[in-house]
Amino acid sequence: MRTEIKDAIREIQKALETGDFCLAIGIVRHAYRAAADTDERAELLLYLGPNAAREPLAAMESVAPEEFLGRLAALRAMRDQLDREIRESLAYGREFTQPRPYTLTALAEAARMTPSGVRTAYTSADIDAVAQAVGRAPRAR
Repeated sequence: MRTEIKDAIREIQKALETGDFCLAIGIVRHAYRAAADTDERAELLLYLGPNAAREPLAAMESVAPEEFLGRLAALRAMRDQLDREIRESLAYGREFTQPRPYTLTALAEAARMTPSGVRTAYTSADIDAVAQAVGRAPRAR
């Protein structure tokens, strides 16, 4: 793992320790985009998945009830954002790649879904969001 990714992991851990989940999410997103390749991204996610979750759980005993509910709501917002990004990524892979779309099977394996789940996971709203983000219309069928 490159030094930049290791530094990002330390920054994420500091943000989690202070309860600044928004900062932690921002650092994760930046580190993920800055990762050199798919292997480095996977290594980052494998490290962060179990390790990022431990800190907030270990600190729950000292959290006030309203702060706990706030953290829970923040986690739900993060999950919703990730779900949206997955749907948009699937839409991109099926509707925007050239010269042909990724196969349902390839996307399903990467997203840990079934091929039929990939087919129905994204909507026209997700396609529109991708079109706006990439600045072009979906591939002609």
